[in-house]
Amino acid sequence: VVTVPDAIALQQIVHHVRRDYSRVPIIARARSASERELLQREGVGEIVVAETEVALEMARFTLARLGVSAPETQAIVQGLRRRG
Repeated sequence: VVTVPDAIALQQIVHHVRRDYSRVPIIARARSASERELLQREGVGEIVVAETEVALEMARFTLARLGVSAPETQAIVQGLRRRG
């Protein structure tokens, strides 16, 4: 699990893990879609894009405040997540 906020350090950590322990699964936090692309090129299996997750949580909160049911809100957020 790699969650460092510095993009250069993140790339270096992932690169070294891939080089020395190629079979170790990596989950990493990216701050943006461009960082996600970089991590994908480095072979990271699971990537959580922070800005996307923040936006989805804001959407979830807003939908709930507008009276959208919890199951419908969850379905909307999941649909948005799949697009991301």
